[in-house]
Amino acid sequence: MQAVIKLSYFSTLTIVLVASKVDVASRNMALSLINRHNFKSTGIIFDGEFVYARDNMLLIQIKEEPVYPPNLDSFFNPYAYIFLSRHSASSQIPSITVHSTGNFGTAKLGGNDFEIGRTEPNIIKNMFFSLKRREKELKGHKITLEATHHGPTSLSKPCVFVEIGSSEREWNNRETAGYVSDAILESVEKGNLYEKVGIAFGGTHYPDKFNRFLSESDIAVSYVVPRYSIESIDERMLEQMIGKSLPRARYAILDWKGLGKEKGRLIELINKFGLDIVKL
Repeated sequence: MQAVIKLSYFSTLTIVLVASKVDVASRNMALSLINRHNFKSTGIIFDGEFVYARDNMLLIQIKEEPVYPPNLDSFFNPYAYIFLSRHSASSQIPSITVHSTGNFGTAKLGGNDFEIGRTEPNIIKNMFFSLKRREKELKGHKITLEATHHGPTSLSKPCVFVEIGSSEREWNNRETAGYVSDAILESVEKGNLYEKVGIAFGGTHYPDKFNRFLSESDIAVSYVVPRYSIESIDERMLEQMIGKSLPRARYAILDWKGLGKEKGRLIELINKFGLDIVKL
């Protein structure tokens, strides 16, 4: 039996949903929340746009790309931020991705070099499940975790990205945006709390093995470190990931065949921090 605590506290803690006016997929998700889910204007303006609200959730629309937000901490003090964004991939495979933020090396798309953003693994897992429940309606979109990457990384509250991709066709599809907005609300209003949290190591940028693990286990995943980034994981980086996960990460989930030449060094580092290892 899964060690899941049924709770209502997600629906009592403030969540800020961050949409972007310059991102068409993000705009469509925001419009769906307003028109489909009765978000109402508060009359308060942030970044030149009205702030909308429903119950414990605030919806804001920024003028910047989601990976380059203004200083949200100067205006808000939420439990977490959920960023609504488009997803781009050269494959152009229709997909909905969920992931934490952070740069294991030099920042290429927002955030700071060698900095990991805070995240909330329960929101990630609840979002993943809410999207999977709508897999039929989402008509062939691949629903997947995505490797931790890009900014923002310095906000004081946990950040989670949910993205529609991977081309303009999907970004402009308002029906898709509507189903994703449904999933966002469900993940906040009916979310579960998982007692166990782990960091995933190995595999590809879109980690099918960790998707299955997330679906079948009682462990929530905070960060996904793909094989190509493992060489960047040192004591400082692992310490960041453990400490910036809310709840704190206690497990290391290893794609055993997908760790590459860094396997031995990584395992030694994980043992140094006392994480329990789960082999896949």
